[in-house]
Amino acid sequence: MYIQRADEGGGTTLVPPPPGAVPQTAVPQNALVCFVCGSTGHPDEYPVRSTPSANPAEPHYPFLETHEPPIGYTARYHGSRDQPGTYRACYLCYTILAQQWDRYQRENTPHSRRLYWLKRVDNGPYTGAEMGLQGEYAAQVLGLTAAEHQQSFR
Repeated sequence: MYIQRADEGGGTTLVPPPPGAVPQTAVPQNALVCFVCGSTGHPDEYPVRSTPSANPAEPHYPFLETHEPPIGYTARYHGSRDQPGTYRACYLCYTILAQQWDRYQRENTPHSRRLYWLKRVDNGPYTGAEMGLQGEYAAQVLGLTAAEHQQSFR
C-alpha cells in the first residue's frame, strides 16, 4: 500500500505509509476473516483452540487468548463447533500452526518455550506466545537468570 501525494511540480508521487500504520479497510459483511492472520476471502474456516480439550493430543495455542482480533472478525458461537476458546482460521494458518504444534510435541517442548511463527496480512500485532510466558522465555534465550531479569526492570 502506498499513499499518493502531490509534489511541487504538479505531479504526483507514491510514498510508503508511515511505519506502524494499519490500513482501516472495510470488510464485506459475512466475509470469512481468519482470526490468526486477518485474511479475508478464503473459502473455508478451520477451528483452532486456545485451551486444551478433553483429548490431550489435540493442538491448542494459549497465545490466542491474548491475540488481538483482526478488523472484521466476529465471534460466532453456534452448536458445539464454535465454543469460547475456539477461533476460526484460514487453511494456511491452521496448517502452519498444526505443523509447528506437531514439531513441538515430537521434541517434547514445554508450552512455556513454544513460539509460533506466522504473519498477519492486516499488519496487526502478533505475539505467537502466551504473554505471561513470553518474558520468562526471552530471559532464558538471552541467558539471564531470574535475579538478573528482575534487576533489568528496576
